[in-house]
Amino acid sequence: MRNRLTSLLFSLCIAAVFVPAIAAPTGMPLGLKEMWDAGDKAYSEKNYKQAAEWFDKASKYSDFAAQPKDRRAELYRSYGRALVGSEQFAKAIEPLNRSIDLIDQLEGDQRVKSGLNSEAYGLLSGAYAGQKMYREAAEYSLKELNAHKERFPEHKGNGLLEAKIGGWYFRAGMKDKARTWLTEGEKLLKEDLASASPASPDLEKEVLAGAQKMLAECN
Repeated sequence: MRNRLTSLLFSLCIAAVFVPAIAAPTGMPLGLKEMWDAGDKAYSEKNYKQAAEWFDKASKYSDFAAQPKDRRAELYRSYGRALVGSEQFAKAIEPLNRSIDLIDQLEGDQRVKSGLNSEAYGLLSGAYAGQKMYREAAEYSLKELNAHKERFPEHKGNGLLEAKIGGWYFRAGMKDKARTWLTEGEKLLKEDLASASPASPDLEKEVLAGAQKMLAECN
């Protein structure tokens, strides 16, 4: 399941990987330009997560809202592209929709506007498909957990599996469900690690750290 999912997700990211970064337009405030350029540099180096962080900072910069609509649309499209490239599909949906909305508000040739939006629409379809796959992965992991409980009814649960379910929901952008499963996974992992003979201490510590990081972002 994991290999198949990873392969499909990679296919969805092809558009993001091979579209060149858009250089920051001239004439913008220095701080905003530096953030945009840093995002472009990270993107060109295929560090999509870092690029997304820079574009996110640029979108929150004090002078960003005063920029022309086409410029803001470019930044949101770059931000969404970097999020898709780093497989943060749920987060990519909002900036891509913002880019499309801004382009639709521009005056001018409809063919030009459609051309500007074509990439955003393609990335948006990939973001929705990726989000759906993460949601389905959570559902299959839940079936895995139920089968484990049927096999071992004496167990209270399985911290590794419950944290995994929470992780899939987190990646799907379903924070309420993610928080529920991650909290239970965290509790069970802590209990097992505190026991006399934890099942897989190294793995459990690694998963626990990841679950706690995601919980911090959910709250």
